[in-house]
Amino acid sequence: MPIPDSSYKEFADIVYNVESLKAQANDTDPVVVNDIIFDTTTQKQFQVLATEDNTQNACRPWRQQLSLLETDTNQDKEGDMKSRSKWLFISLFILILGGVGMVILYQQRAKEEAELIRHEQERMALYAYNNFEGVEKVEFTSFEENIMTGTWDSEVVINGEYHVILTLWGFGGDITVSKGRNDKGDYLRPKNPESNVSSLKSVNIIYWKGN
Repeated sequence: MPIPDSSYKEFADIVYNVESLKAQANDTDPVVVNDIIFDTTTQKQFQVLATEDNTQNACRPWRQQLSLLETDTNQDKEGDMKSRSKWLFISLFILILGGVGMVILYQQRAKEEAELIRHEQERMALYAYNNFEGVEKVEFTSFEENIMTGTWDSEVVINGEYHVILTLWGFGGDITVSKGRNDKGDYLRPKNPESNVSSLKSVNIIYWKGN
């Protein structure tokens, strides 16, 4: 794009550290202090790509210091677009990587919690077997945390008829029981003395797996 003559003097004053009209003919290598300038006449941005001494043109003395200015706005725009695209890609990659990491972490925690809940249900079933007579089937229908007490309550049906609530006082903690009656009003009979079985191979356990 051609640069208006009216802009050259203004450009020279901006680009160099001396006034253009005070430049000497032997100022062949003036110091450039600004390499990006904005032309108020054309409303365009220019980059200083090269300078040369041009003392032969007395009508335009400021060209002694500044005789070659070329636009580089397209390259600037392309560079800006490439830079923005690069950072956009990097940001998007980081977001995707973070999202995948969060999903993996959530799945890992969910898996660990499911394994822990299953282990605690095994302990509860073992507790019921060791404390009550004739336990052949233990079905867990719920397993929920009580926020107020910090305990875990599980509704259990024993032998398909006795409804029991087993309370776990923290993972790995003590277990207590309440209710234990069937529809006829009969209760489970406590074992006396309690047994001390450590595994339940002969008992059918139906685990609660969540909603």
